[in-house]
Amino acid sequence: MNNRATRRKSRPRRLGVGLVELLISLAISAALLTATGAALDASFKAYRTNQEIGDVTQRARLAMHRMLTEIRSTQAHEPSADVLSIYRAGVNVESTSIRIYTDDNNAIEYRQVGSEVLRQTFRRTGGVWEPATAHPILTGVAPGNFSIGMEPQRSLAASRAGTNFDQLRRATIRLTVGASATQSTRTETTNSGQTMSLVSSVVPRRNAW
Repeated sequence: MNNRATRRKSRPRRLGVGLVELLISLAISAALLTATGAALDASFKAYRTNQEIGDVTQRARLAMHRMLTEIRSTQAHEPSADVLSIYRAGVNVESTSIRIYTDDNNAIEYRQVGSEVLRQTFRRTGGVWEPATAHPILTGVAPGNFSIGMEPQRSLAASRAGTNFDQLRRATIRLTVGASATQSTRTETTNSGQTMSLVSSVVPRRNAW
């Protein structure tokens, strides 16, 4: 009997995880997983935001470059009709659109309609400017976030004749573009309200030299 009791006492006890230890380990694991998930979510949001900023910047610069190039390479320009008379009188104006007259009897007009900046062409037929289809070159522009400052000057012929100001000395385009989840670009998915503002000035080459 004594030997049997001694053998029982010498056997090692089976050790395991108790309920308290299990709950503590689960709590620690949950906290670590939550922290990891929060960090991953923040990194994904930062990535999408950076994608939005890059996309907005690219679109704004491309649209601005196109407008500046066409203004720079042409000679005849007009602001919107509501400020045309004071522009021809020699006053600097802030316009909501600009019309560019090319040498091939065509005209190009940039103006904002809703949240888009449109480029529309016109063809002169029988003394009448016939409009063609307007195409958006930029979206995500809130109302009032597109304007063109125009400084007039007289051409040499107009100076000699003493007539109205008939040329553009300098144009300054102000543009603010925003990112929106409703736009068609694939990278804009967070609707974070990121915006990009650009201001650029251009001088028509043939009016300057």
